[in-house]
Amino acid sequence: MSFYDKFETLCKEKGVTPTGAAREMGITQQAVSLWKKRGSTPKYTTLKKVADYFGVEIDALVVVPDGDRLVDSTLKAIFTSLHHEQSQKDSDIKKAPSEMSEDAKKLNEILMNLTPEQLKLVLERAEGFAELNKKIKKED
Repeated sequence: MSFYDKFETLCKEKGVTPTGAAREMGITQQAVSLWKKRGSTPKYTTLKKVADYFGVEIDALVVVPDGDRLVDSTLKAIFTSLHHEQSQKDSDIKKAPSEMSEDAKKLNEILMNLTPEQLKLVLERAEGFAELNKKIKKED
């Protein structure tokens, strides 16, 4: 089942048209057409909007029918999108992926191959390290 098929099903359940739902979320009709015609999956920020609008988890929009793993291409698209957005927002990160350090490349490779459950654990631990780092910096 494609992302658009899931989107359309959620629209029917909510009693809205795909066009109406997209308009309410600030998503262009062109984007919806790409989902439908090309079977594409939107970037992470749009997935988040759609998930919030329908009150579902992002996994519900992109998980294969057996529910075990994200579709590889979708996961890669999400990480590519996140990497691109972070690179644009963070003034300290101005290197293209080909210029990333070996450690950054290794981390990127690892993240691209995680299951959703493993990814959640990694993110939780990273958030814990970030909080600990903030506390340490406040003490200095």
